[in-house]
Order: sequence, then C-alpha cells, then structure tokens
Amino acid sequence: MENFATPALWITFAALFAFGFAYDRLVAWLKQRTTGYTSITVVVGVAVTLLAAIPLIGWPNVLTIALLFVASGFWMIVGSLMRHAKKEAEAAAKEARKAAKKSQEDTD
Repeated sequence: MENFATPALWITFAALFAFGFAYDRLVAWLKQRTTGYTSITVVVGVAVTLLAAIPLIGWPNVLTIALLFVASGFWMIVGSLMRHAKKEAEAAAKEARKAAKKSQEDTD
C-alpha cells in the first residue's frame, strides 16, 4: 500500500479546511438573507470537495463517487426545494388572506 500521508493530501486537506471555514461564514451570511436552500449549500460543498480530490484519486474515481452522491442526494434536493416552495406559497397565501381581510374590514 502506498504512503497515504502524501504532501498533496496535506495541501488538499489544508485548502479544504480553509474553504470549510470560509464557506461556513458565507452560508451564515446567506442564511440571514434567505432560507430553504440548505440542500444546495451541501451540494456546493460536496462539489468543491470532489473537485479537490481529482489530483489525489483521479477524475474517474471522483466521477464514480459524484454519481453515487447524485443517486443518494437527488430526491433529498428535490424534496427540500419542493417543501420550501410549498412553505413559501403557504406564507404568500396567508398574507393574501390577511390583506383581503384587512381590506374587507376597511370597507365595512
């Protein structure tokens, strides 16, 4: 078995460690402005990790792993986005009912 702790591994580890910190700060900032897109932020983080792995394990292995992530995550992403859209639609309908009620009260 070849030496696992290569310089390339440690450089990639350090780069991803720094990315993880910066990405956490970005996600925290974004979360103050929007909600409901956690699954997309996970996809971006996984994609960055997979791209960083290409020099270590080669693109065919990364592609195989990426396909497995697509298989396991696709319905979670679709479900998450659908739940978010439903929640947003319900909130908009509630606001519309509230506005209609207020308008009705103003005309009475």
